[in-house]
Amino acid sequence: LINISKDEVRRAARHLSLPNWDYAASPCLRSRLALGVEATTKHLQAVSLAEDRVRDVLCLDETMNLRVRMLAGKKAMVE
Repeated sequence: LINISKDEVRRAARHLSLPNWDYAASPCLRSRLALGVEATTKHLQAVSLAEDRVRDVLCLDETMNLRVRMLAGKKAMVE
């Protein structure tokens, strides 16, 4: 498994009929918090909720990359 590529994983997942075979990569929520923003349950839930809401408003499914980054000073950025 060390030498398997992302494309090979997606092909295998599709072959196995996994429903998320073509979802965009989604690193952990902690990576959405800017340096200096404390990783609290409240912050992580806020990021998750914000991503869900932006995805709904823009009618984006899970195959589209979307990130909400929590910045210092109660600000956020959508990527």
